[in-house]
Amino acid sequence: GLRPTRHSPPDQAVAPPSVPSNSVTMFTEATQQVLVAAQGRASSMGHQQMDALHVLLVQVEDRTSLGSRVLDSVSGDMQQLHSSIDAGLAQFPKVSPTPEEPQPNNRMRQAIADAQALSKEKGDTHVSVADLFVASVRACRRIMAEASYSVQAIEEAVKKLRGSQKVVSSTGHGNFDALN
Repeated sequence: GLRPTRHSPPDQAVAPPSVPSNSVTMFTEATQQVLVAAQGRASSMGHQQMDALHVLLVQVEDRTSLGSRVLDSVSGDMQQLHSSIDAGLAQFPKVSPTPEEPQPNNRMRQAIADAQALSKEKGDTHVSVADLFVASVRACRRIMAEASYSVQAIEEAVKKLRGSQKVVSSTGHGNFDALN
């Protein structure tokens, strides 16, 4: 699992003093599960770092995930997306021994920051899977385009799915979290 380390932990539960208390620093349980799954995939693939592609991979592999359902609702080529993600991940160097907990690379850190900004814009206190998914899609824009997916269409589909609900607890997007 994700345990706090001396490096920047992706799931800081407590805001450091330098972060204003109204900023989003926490993830819902569903979002943490996605991050743990993505980290696990990075590790099982022998990757030293976790990338936004690992997040996309776990979302498209789980046909019941919010990401899969959103992608099914917009036009694009899911088979091509799988191929493009696999090809993108094949370019990552493999290391041995494999780190148990690959740390987020720059693109993943940027995606997490983007997800936090998306959540904050909506007045959420916790980062939802939807925001992490949108941020990961944005970070992997080129791969999405290869599979004929429009980032804008995905953002609209997520917005429609979410409605005006706020995410204000670790378990909760209310009914929205049940969609994850």
